[in-house]
Amino acid sequence: MRFLDFLILWYCMLDCKYQNVISVKIGEELKLDVLLSNADKVEHQSTSSKGWKEVWKRGHGVQNDQLNDRDGNLIINNFTANDAGIYRVWGSEEDILITVTVKETPGPPPSKKSPRSDAEQLSK
Repeated sequence: MRFLDFLILWYCMLDCKYQNVISVKIGEELKLDVLLSNADKVEHQSTSSKGWKEVWKRGHGVQNDQLNDRDGNLIINNFTANDAGIYRVWGSEEDILITVTVKETPGPPPSKKSPRSDAEQLSK
């Protein structure tokens, strides 16, 4: 690691403007506003892994079916525990632009009403 890269990483760790922590419940959709005009790629390190996996790259888009990129957002559909971890956004000059830590929020997934539930509520 070059000294300049180390300084940028250290600065990003200290400055909350570039580092965020987000909590998400299992089953929810997560929108990460990270696809900046100078973003080159996004990597993810899950909480159960030491390695980094590329999940988005400029010109190639998302790298799996659970992700979408739309309007500058990286969208994770149906969030799972495997999606928790750290997301790093790299610039075209191999500099870290944003670091986002995503944590799983304890609790059940959002409930979905069945079509009968509204009718049942009226009959009570």
